[in-house]
Amino acid sequence: MKKLNKPLSKEFSPVKIYLDDLESIEELFPKRKRDYKIETEKFEFSNVGELNQKLQNEVITNLKIYSSDPYINVEFHKMWARLYVGSNDNTVAGVFYKLEQIISSCTRRPSFLYSHYTLLIGYFLFTVIKVLSKGSTYQIVSFLNYGFLIWALWVIYIRLSKHSEIILSKRHDFQSFLIRNKDQIVVGGISAILGVIGTIIAYKLGLLR
Repeated sequence: MKKLNKPLSKEFSPVKIYLDDLESIEELFPKRKRDYKIETEKFEFSNVGELNQKLQNEVITNLKIYSSDPYINVEFHKMWARLYVGSNDNTVAGVFYKLEQIISSCTRRPSFLYSHYTLLIGYFLFTVIKVLSKGSTYQIVSFLNYGFLIWALWVIYIRLSKHSEIILSKRHDFQSFLIRNKDQIVVGGISAILGVIGTIIAYKLGLLR
């Protein structure tokens, strides 16, 4: 009797990857340098350090990390995030599950809100509730529906253009930047949301044509 050798694969919901995560991923790959490559849309690198030297502090959406023996492929793309290994023997499977844990820890939170199923269920529920509502309840549901619409558009934007966001900075350094600039970021975000909601309401009231 012989055990069949089968590949292992996993698709991930939208992820945000930092330099620390890339270093952790690299540590799990074979040490034979000739079998290990990192590719972006324009360049090929032999390790994460070389990648960081060239693209330090940049944010990219396409990155592939792979080795040929054993075949391990981690692919971050603007429309997907995938992990694939060409064998399920104990050693390679162990690497697969460790890589899976690292990448899963990088998924956007809460991850269920970025699911296609959540959007479909939310759309169905709001449609049913809106049909059954009357008077002031209808107006409240309509307002909440606008909020859901904004979130749905954000999720669609992320899944189609930023499914994988690779930030070539240490997690702590990037978060420190956000903390230093949080006031401007929050004000800008709130202004944009209020602008969208105001435009929708104005169209509903007939103020804009």
